[in-house]
Amino acid sequence: MGATFVDCFEWMMNFEDPKREYAVVGDVGGHSISGINSHYWPAQYAAIEAIPQPDRGVAVEAFYLQNFWIPRYAELANPELGKRVFDFAVNDGRGRSTGTLQAAINALHDTTAGLVVEDGLFGPATIDAANRSIYASLVVMFKELRAAHYLANAAGLPQRVVNVLVARARA
Repeated sequence: MGATFVDCFEWMMNFEDPKREYAVVGDVGGHSISGINSHYWPAQYAAIEAIPQPDRGVAVEAFYLQNFWIPRYAELANPELGKRVFDFAVNDGRGRSTGTLQAAINALHDTTAGLVVEDGLFGPATIDAANRSIYASLVVMFKELRAAHYLANAAGLPQRVVNVLVARARA
């Protein structure tokens, strides 16, 4: 069985709001509810904040489904990979998450031309290549590339340095 939205959402929520309190907390540039930041998502945040706290769960789930889930994620045969791809999409966007998956696939297959185009588009070639990869190795490579990106962001480094770190992680 592949990745499902419910499984990916629950896994991601274990980081964003482990106790499922749906409370307002201080966050970068404002406040957040279950990871939904008032600075980046002002209208969605305000709509969820207007709901009584114990009743926010359905709206939070709908927000993540609408804004971050790609139905084709369900075609990933490895649910552990699907969880991480979705989680990274939540934190850094679907394009970066997909591009990182594509980079991980290419790094594992060590081809000079690349097995898949690293274009950030989650299409059939990416799904097929991911599903033909050795799952455990692909998850590890994806995590390494994602970690390199996070470390670079945390240090406030420019994108060119991020590219060097990602290339290093692939070596």
